Amino acid sequence: MSLVALGLLVSTPQVTPTVTVMTDRGFYSPGDQVTITISATGTEGSYLWLSVTKPDLHNLYYSRVTNATVVIQLPPDAPNGTYTVMVSWSHRYVETGFVVASQPIPEFPFVQIVFLFIIVVALASVSRRGSST
Repeated sequence: MSLVALGLLVSTPQVTPTVTVMTDRGFYSPGDQVTITISATGTEGSYLWLSVTKPDLHNLYYSRVTNATVVIQLPPDAPNGTYTVMVSWSHRYVETGFVVASQPIPEFPFVQIVFLFIIVVALASVSRRGSST
């Protein structure tokens, strides 16, 4: 009887767990929302844990998850650098990452814009005079 049970155990196909994790973009600015999509098959009976680690190796987010989409709000003062997104289960893991980069908006004082406009108009009028003679 034990041989029959062993035969059934051996003939039962083993399902290899497949877990994927991805973000909606690769680059973010501080204060942006990061959408993380997790897809898992063959992990029944295992807990899936999602962690997002900042460039200084401190956790930004850590939670138990399932097949899901998780939205994380980056803080307005999020440090620049590469963030690691990892899903772990049963002593296994998959990971991806994204970059946070502050991108300052260039500011041009009004006086400089007016000065630049005057130079362009002057050059255009000099160019016209030179071509009419």
